[in-house]
Amino acid sequence: MKNTRTFTADHSLNTDDANYLLLINSASANSINVLKNSTSPIPLGTRFDIQAIGTGITTVVPDSGVTVNSKDGMYICEQYGQISLIKISVDEWLLIGDVSDYKEYVAMLTQSGTGAPTAVVLKNTIGNIVWSRSAVGSYTGTLTGAFTSQKTWCQVTAQGLDGSPKCGMGRADNNSVALGSVNAAGTAADSLLNNTPVLIKVYN
Repeated sequence: MKNTRTFTADHSLNTDDANYLLLINSASANSINVLKNSTSPIPLGTRFDIQAIGTGITTVVPDSGVTVNSKDGMYICEQYGQISLIKISVDEWLLIGDVSDYKEYVAMLTQSGTGAPTAVVLKNTIGNIVWSRSAVGSYTGTLTGAFTSQKTWCQVTAQGLDGSPKCGMGRADNNSVALGSVNAAGTAADSLLNNTPVLIKVYN
């Protein structure tokens, strides 16, 4: 059984790491960096085992000139997910395990009066999205740098309390998503979100 080695921030793999189970314990986004062989010479066939035990998103980041082959993506998909990186040629690696090609936020939103929406978060690998009310029936979810152009997909249930279409959501810019609600007359209105499901995915 391997001993463990714990990191709380970004880490670049080195030969000695192969002797340990690498634990990433960070509440912030972090990276596992795979360097060029000329910078960090690691023998072929070396395997690194890595587990994310913190809530921050861990991304595998290959150096320029390094190829990391993965069926499903470069993110450790959630807390306690585990991956393995195996060196298969000079600057080529195989990535297997609990990985994903997108980060996601799944929540139920409720809003009343002039208050900001409150969220019951069911799953979150994007980060701490902060919801606010910007106008009647208009709300913003904010997280700096989280919502990449042409890689952010949003979905909200299209029904209000009476079953008619009421809600829409989409990316506003790199830092925010916008959500709107209207009443049966098509007029922007508050207090229509009631445990309303929302889903946001940001692809790699």
